[in-house]
Amino acid sequence: MEAEITQEANDQNQRLPMLEATRQTLKSAGIDETPREVVADTGYWNEAAIAKVKAGETEFFINPFRKARGRKRKDGAEPKKKPPTPSEEKMHRDRAGEILKRRGAMVEGVFGQIKTVQGATRFMRRGIAACASEWKLICAAHNLLKIWRALTKRRKEAIPCLAASPCPG
Repeated sequence: MEAEITQEANDQNQRLPMLEATRQTLKSAGIDETPREVVADTGYWNEAAIAKVKAGETEFFINPFRKARGRKRKDGAEPKKKPPTPSEEKMHRDRAGEILKRRGAMVEGVFGQIKTVQGATRFMRRGIAACASEWKLICAAHNLLKIWRALTKRRKEAIPCLAASPCPG
């Protein structure tokens, strides 16, 4: 729904601004509904912000960020295992696990298309405002291509092809 860039090292503080921007976009499109579920990658994990989410509000599914990550310490000792927080426990339940598994297929493919098919591996313009406008243009082009491909496919399916004549193209 939204496409933004930031100069912050990670996205931990971007979760609520992106949700609000998405709500504004939906509202400007005449859609009164608000997202019930949001799926995000580990960069959006912010324990304090997630703990503030009230029941009945937008539900977030984010892979938790664990600092230890199972690596041995410099002195060779095993990392200290912290007990999982309630938010982390929620992310390891069956439903959350299924949703988080699907995130990779839903989201990462978009970045793959943008990078490999459109060739957008770096910004051509300089400055945060210029890069932001370029990113929105790249995302808009990606979405318009998806719409065009879907309409083209639907049109081809609607036109029956005769075996003796070539199909229109």
